[in-house]
Amino acid sequence: TLSVRRNEIQNLGQDVTTDELTRAQNVLKGQLFTTGELPEGRAGGLMADAFLEGQARSIDDIAAGIDSVTPDQISAYLDAFPPTPSTIVTLGPRPLKN
Repeated sequence: TLSVRRNEIQNLGQDVTTDELTRAQNVLKGQLFTTGELPEGRAGGLMADAFLEGQARSIDDIAAGIDSVTPDQISAYLDAFPPTPSTIVTLGPRPLKN
């Protein structure tokens, strides 16, 4: 399991398909439209927007941003900001073997 995890993280942006991205976007927008409209979820989002963006965004604007992501942008982001180094913490009776 550890080697599979390491391999998947290492190759994360190399083979993102349009279908995979569409599924992920649909999940994110589903979460956005269900929990994002709850008062506590929306309040937290508005505060984060105000702090990070300088102004609040509507849920529709956020959904449009999610829709605008392309597989090439994911690859470019991961090239610029690779997910390394990583730290793995495990619990159990014996150490993991690489």
